[in-house]
Amino acid sequence: TYENNVIFRSVRSYAAGKAPKNNPKAKVNPTTWEIAASWFLLPEKPMQPRFYDSRVGFFAYGMVDYAKDPLKAEAVYMVSRWRLEPKDVEAYQRGELVEPVKPIVFYIDRNTPEYLQPYLIKAVNDWQPVFEKAGFKNAIIGKLAPTKEEDPNFSFEDARYSVISYKASPIPNAYGPHVADPRSGEIICSHVGLFHNVLNLAQSWYFAQTAAVNPLAQQFPYSNELMGRLLEYIVAHEIGHTLGLRHNFAGSWTYSLAEIRDKNFVREHSHGPSIMDYMRFNYAAQPEDGIAPEDLIPRIGEYDYFAIDWGYRYLPQFKNAYDEQKYLSQWVTEQRKANPRVFFGTETDRLDPRFQAEDLSDNTIAANDLGMKNLKRIMEHIEEWTATVEDDNYSVLKNMYNGVTGQHLRYMFHAAKYIGGRYSNAALRSEGLPRYEPVEKAKQQEAMAWLTKYVFTEQPWLYNCHTSRIASGNIDAFLNKVVGKVMAQVMTSIQYLVQHEALLGDKAYTCQNLMDDLYKAIWKSTETKNRLSSYERMLQNLYVDCATIVISDGPIDVMPELSSLYVGQLEKIGAMAKKRAAATNDPLTKNHLLGITRTINTALTGEKDALVK
Repeated sequence: TYENNVIFRSVRSYAAGKAPKNNPKAKVNPTTWEIAASWFLLPEKPMQPRFYDSRVGFFAYGMVDYAKDPLKAEAVYMVSRWRLEPKDVEAYQRGELVEPVKPIVFYIDRNTPEYLQPYLIKAVNDWQPVFEKAGFKNAIIGKLAPTKEEDPNFSFEDARYSVISYKASPIPNAYGPHVADPRSGEIICSHVGLFHNVLNLAQSWYFAQTAAVNPLAQQFPYSNELMGRLLEYIVAHEIGHTLGLRHNFAGSWTYSLAEIRDKNFVREHSHGPSIMDYMRFNYAAQPEDGIAPEDLIPRIGEYDYFAIDWGYRYLPQFKNAYDEQKYLSQWVTEQRKANPRVFFGTETDRLDPRFQAEDLSDNTIAANDLGMKNLKRIMEHIEEWTATVEDDNYSVLKNMYNGVTGQHLRYMFHAAKYIGGRYSNAALRSEGLPRYEPVEKAKQQEAMAWLTKYVFTEQPWLYNCHTSRIASGNIDAFLNKVVGKVMAQVMTSIQYLVQHEALLGDKAYTCQNLMDDLYKAIWKSTETKNRLSSYERMLQNLYVDCATIVISDGPIDVMPELSSLYVGQLEKIGAMAKKRAAATNDPLTKNHLLGITRTINTALTGEKDALVK
């Protein structure tokens, strides 16, 4: 038991469960667990809630309000935030910086490697200037957890304390949850988890995204100072979550490509306006840009200042949450109008290409082009740079190579999301902005051209080179899996294109445009080539597999007539493949094309063992 919370422990045994679907023969044994549940005594008087605004990214708790509208019960949402109240309200209202009655304190686990401890403290304290804009000084503090001698009653299990714990674990991750009062959204405590192998993940990101322009990323092992700085960025992001902030995947989109390549701009503004975006490091920077290594790492930005100001500004003049909501709603409208960089976009929006993890700038496709140039530079030197340490088993080389291929994968999905995409502004009616509008035809064509160049065309410098043979056990299986996912995403986007075509007509990127572009990218060369590479054969098999799935099952909400478009394409492809099989003298190509015709014939006739006639 603690001052205001009690921990109940129980030992629970579970019978053997079912084997997982991906490993049906696996033996699943009975297990025994020790479970702990912490019961916390909530404040007698709840904090006044602050209602959610979809234009500001905060976590929120829902409830049904029976009083707001006498004619209906309405769902309302309260954001998660700490109770920050100024010690001197009158001074606060005069615009002076005032300390809160109860600051937010995070205690750093002393099990954390000693060289990293100062960086974790700094990651917490990095948020102090942000709260100063909202009127509070010393509002958030990071400090080492007290020793037993300093405070024998201190415990990480005591829910009064928020902590950053270090976990000796191979999991490459970190997390920053919080527990909030469901009556008001008041955050009670938080427990940031930091798994040891997040250091390895950060190293992989940093190498793949900056080594082409950054000497520090080329020298293994990385220094303690560099690893501390990378961890500081990661923990600062997680602290943002503990303050109630959600990911803002629209953040990086509000900066232009020219701006994030301007060393003076980046020195002042970073390469994105929010540390809550997954923008990682500045992969678009080129050697000639001269951006300093310290400026390639994200920092807390102007969106974060805006969001914390909205969530934590103390407003005693409003006696209830509804009056406060009216004021704050107008305030957000004015802020968005004055500064487009405080734009928020949710990570749960699957169709808006501006809201993507790990993309950069308002021109993602052009940024990806620059990123690919950098990956080529890295691949030219990757064995040299990773050989600077004793790496007889190639572990560093393998890890960094996986980081490079993972970066290419991110670029694939960045481009694919533009196909069939639409923009969502989460705007109020009074703002006069369109809530939804299709991605421009030219932008979708640009994305398809990028996919054709970097996905639907083999990249031997990356996947069929000396490094790949050393570092990857089965690169073909990897390619088949990831390219298949991209192919499926692009091909099933037809269900959205038909909606855009109905709305915009010829100004839209149409279903037929998609059919024609895919055919040109994957099949056109087959009309004249005598020999297809293994990569080309893989692409064609993936296309046929995906098309047959669309025909037989169809993506969600797809209209029957859309499946007929793929039927027409398969008929065209089947006829061409049969003709080319007869013309080629390459055995692998001939058998591949005959297999394509059999698969298509089976899909179109419904006969499992249908033969080509």
